[in-house]
This record gives sequence, structure tokens and C-alpha cells, in this order.
Amino acid sequence: MKPCLPLNGRRPIRVLLVALWAVFVCALFTLLAPSADAFTVQGGSAAQQDLVTRVIQACALPYGLTDAELRAAGPVDIKFVTMPGVSAYSKIGTIYINIDCAPGETLTELAAHEWAHQIWYSLGPKWWEKWAALSDPTGKANDSVWRLSIPEDFAECARMALWSGQDFLRDYACTDLKVIAPGAVRDWVTLARYVNKCPFFDLGPTAMPSTAEQDELAAAAAYVYTTGVMTGYSETIFRADALLSKHQLATICQRAGLDCPEQWSSDAGPATRGEVHDTVPGLTWTASRWSDPITRGQLARLIWRTRTSP
Repeated sequence: MKPCLPLNGRRPIRVLLVALWAVFVCALFTLLAPSADAFTVQGGSAAQQDLVTRVIQACALPYGLTDAELRAAGPVDIKFVTMPGVSAYSKIGTIYINIDCAPGETLTELAAHEWAHQIWYSLGPKWWEKWAALSDPTGKANDSVWRLSIPEDFAECARMALWSGQDFLRDYACTDLKVIAPGAVRDWVTLARYVNKCPFFDLGPTAMPSTAEQDELAAAAAYVYTTGVMTGYSETIFRADALLSKHQLATICQRAGLDCPEQWSSDAGPATRGEVHDTVPGLTWTASRWSDPITRGQLARLIWRTRTSP
């Protein structure tokens, strides 16, 4: 297998220019393109088309139309073509696969790998930078074929995380790829996608890196908004620091499927963290200032952590 990407081997400044161009193209497609299926498959045999379709459907992540960003740009066109010496490669919105790849383990890996590249393109420069830091925290990437290409590193880890079949995993020790655990990759991609969906200007994603706490808050606000659990003060303002009354909290808990004291529905008094901690089961806490009032942002983050899978 010889996956090939247009980003491979380029200098950092050129990678940045390509990234900026990619963002512009994605934004233009979002404005102009009609809604479409997430992908189309062209060329190849019926068996090849069927296998690629099943692999990509298996790579989907739950929660909130995972492939919405790809639909807006698309759909992604998957084309079986003659490519001597090259198994497959990706560019924004298109995957090319060698028509000579027969259905089986190799084609399965290729389809999952190249679909992961399309997910990579949809995340944007902020998350490309964050992945680079996650996959090589020492900053000492060696001459490994994978370490020299951050998008390839991501695609291999994401392929393992998103595709349910694990029987074809190769020995990455020989390539020095730092394999991120599948669960961690799924959590990370889900977080990135929800931050990118955040509609609130006071929390929304930026082109620059942000802290883990800021990212979780932005993702949580997008999650509770898209699932109908919480709304903003307006379409663009969330007000994470605003305090919650027990009545408001009871309404939100009901929408989220969480239990809380019945009498809270008619109580306009403020709710403390301790009261919520002691009477609302299923929440995952990381703070212990129980006498403080609970805020909209904190409750959103607690509900975000209750989701059953990444």
C-alpha cells in the first residue's frame, strides 16, 4: 500500500498556505453547495463499490450528523481509477483508489484510511495543530515515514479508531508511528467536531489553539444546543457564567433524561454545586467547591460528560 497525500514532504510555510486555502474552499462550498449525501462512489466493480460503502458507513461517529461538514463540501467523491504504482490518495472532497485493488483487507484499509483524511480536512488548522502536539509531544519527530506527515499519522490512528474491524492492524513498531488509543481518538475527534459546531460567539472555535477547558465548554454548549437540552441567551450568546435557578435546572435535567428533586420545578432559588452533586445522579464531577452556585457552563459540561459514547 502506498497512500499519497498532497501535503506530504512540504515545508511548514507551504503546509500553512495549503491549510488556509483549504479553509477558504470549505467555506465557499458551505455557502454554495446544496445538501448531499456524505459520499458517492464512481467506477470500479460492484463488489468494490459495496465494500467501500460499508467501510465508510462503519467509520461514522454518532452524535449530531457527524459528516455534516463533509456533506456541505460535497459530497466526497470516491473514484476508482487506473493509477500504476499508487494505491490511493486524497484531496479535499475527492478520494482516488486504484481500480486494480480487489475487495478485501487491502481495500478495506485504503477506504478507511482515505476517509479519515477527509475527516482531517474538515477539522481545520486549529485541530491539525492540536493533533500534531498530541501525536508528537516531544517535538522530536524523526525520519519515520509516518512522523514526517502529520495527516498520515492522523489517518492511521483514526482508521483504527473508527473502523470496527481490528484484524488487519499492521505492526507500527517498524514505522515509529505513535498510535493513539482508539477510544482517545474517538473522544478527540468528537470534541473537535462539536467545538466546530458551536454557534455561540462567546464560546465558539477560533483559528488559534485553546485550552482543554475552553474546548470542552465550547463542545458542551454545541452538544446541549444541538440535542435540544439547553438554548443560548440568543442565537449567538450562551452566557456560560450565568447562574441557574433550581427551576431552570429541573427543566434542563428533564430534557437531558436526568433525575432531580421534583420540588425543584417550582423553586426559583439558586442551586449550588453540592445540591446538584448530591441529588442529580449520573454526572461526572472534577470540582469540589460545593458551596458555589452552579452555572450554565458547568451544567453543560456535566451533561456533555454523560453521553454514552464518543
